[in-house]
Amino acid sequence: MDNILVIFGNRNTTMQLYTLLRKIGVRCVIVPVPNQLSVSCGLSLQTSYSNLDKVLFVIRKMQIKQSYKIFRERKINNRSVYQKVI
Repeated sequence: MDNILVIFGNRNTTMQLYTLLRKIGVRCVIVPVPNQLSVSCGLSLQTSYSNLDKVLFVIRKMQIKQSYKIFRERKINNRSVYQKVI
């Protein structure tokens, strides 16, 4: 199953999104930003690709003014490959 990584410019926003998603029952974890994507604060939020709509809904409700990036993570030959979604 594919995952998504949500990356913000600071840790506080990442933690806020994590808390709000958990409150509505979305399973997610905080993970380091992979070296291939070495941008931002160093933390990212990881969840199943099937939760993308819920993640985008919560981000809109948070009225986040800063930029963020969302990457789709796929495993190919036991290696993670990242494709930018947003």
